[in-house]
Amino acid sequence: MKKIICIWIPGGIESTGKDGMSKEAGKDTRSVERQVWETQEGMYQLARWANRYSPLVGFPESVNWKRELAAQKKRTAGKHMGTQHAHQPDPRAAAWKTEAIWLDVTDVSQYFGTVTKLAARIRKDLMRLDIAARIAAASTVGASWAACLYLSNSTVNHTVVLSTVQQNQVALREELGQLPVNSLRLPATALDALARLGIVTIEQLITLPQEAITQRLGAVVTQRCQQLFGQVIEPLKIVHSQQRYLSEQVLLGPIGGSQMVVDLFRHLLNPILGRLKKRGRGVLQLCCKFEVSRYGQRIYGDTVNGASATAVASSTHIERFKVGLYRPTVECAHLVSLFQLAWEKVGRIDEMYHISIEATQTAVMQQVQLGL
Repeated sequence: MKKIICIWIPGGIESTGKDGMSKEAGKDTRSVERQVWETQEGMYQLARWANRYSPLVGFPESVNWKRELAAQKKRTAGKHMGTQHAHQPDPRAAAWKTEAIWLDVTDVSQYFGTVTKLAARIRKDLMRLDIAARIAAASTVGASWAACLYLSNSTVNHTVVLSTVQQNQVALREELGQLPVNSLRLPATALDALARLGIVTIEQLITLPQEAITQRLGAVVTQRCQQLFGQVIEPLKIVHSQQRYLSEQVLLGPIGGSQMVVDLFRHLLNPILGRLKKRGRGVLQLCCKFEVSRYGQRIYGDTVNGASATAVASSTHIERFKVGLYRPTVECAHLVSLFQLAWEKVGRIDEMYHISIEATQTAVMQQVQLGL
């Protein structure tokens, strides 16, 4: 029997960790950025983070991100209420497209004890990252989402494990039958038609003849019901882990002018370019992050208590900028010259404590046929 875990982060991530570091000592959480759902790449970063629990992490179907994010903004602003519907629109009904990921833990849950223990461990790790999420485990993709949406209570960091994961399919109808049809991931037109027919719950829907449902409401309604109860397999579109091209270094503090920064950038860039050359790839975008201070003023976070946390956040300064190109390259001199132009705009820097450079976007280098 399949074992699927759904992680739903309503509205995105609000991370209060300092500079991407969690409260747990040495725990690097920079792979999960603040407000991850604002971009498609941020969502994929969270999916790759989930690879530590299962190699099979993905989404039930491809999504047009520009269109869905625009619709999500309308729902948040309440503009969707202007459309005449026979049913009460639920702004959360379409959240599964841009706010949730799924983990297939059928073969790996045994290494964590049980599915319940694995879901609890994921919840604790997300809490360490200051991420508010709802987690549900079930035997199908649709059931795990429905449990996330309606079976978990209004509080965040809540975990639901349906009995069908550990027992059989008999209890699934009892557990999900009373849920609204909004949990079936149906389009607005189908939900509108169901409301006009007076069908509110899943139990009312599945008692109708399947042929009549297909004729009146379309094949998508029947398909969602079959996927919910595992009668039709719903495969996930797996997100494959991406190789990170990152180089960083901790510094003592005082720096000897801008030329020292440029030399340090070149020193950290060479290993990244060497790894890219071996794979036949080039840099399209570099993200540079520096922890700096001006005029030698810096307050260390580990020397103060919680009462002065605001002062710490305001005194620690992080400089970030990106170096982008229109075609991939591995030319170190060219990238260094672009970095110099960007660094000149930063202004005076007296001390530097940490520097990290990451090639966030890479591409295959253009293949050129050699002459005879």
